[in-house]
Amino acid sequence: MKWIKVAIILSAVIFFFVMSTALSDFRNYVDERGLQTLVNHLHVTKQTRIIEYIKNEMIFFGVGGIITGIILPFRMIISLWRMRNKGTV
Repeated sequence: MKWIKVAIILSAVIFFFVMSTALSDFRNYVDERGLQTLVNHLHVTKQTRIIEYIKNEMIFFGVGGIITGIILPFRMIISLWRMRNKGTV
């Protein structure tokens, strides 16, 4: 389990950078092209509701992923520290 936790720590750092880049790319796409290009086939009232939903969901899960990428390595380090102090490592 120790090596799996170390791998999770290393992958969480990479995950943080990938998620922050993806959220930045989404914001750039919204600013440059807009989400109307995705929902052209819908009626105008449905377009506005779907666009707001897409923006809110992407920002919510993007920020959640970034926060997870920050917190997860610390939790794994704490877990490894506890394993070491108990003598199970």
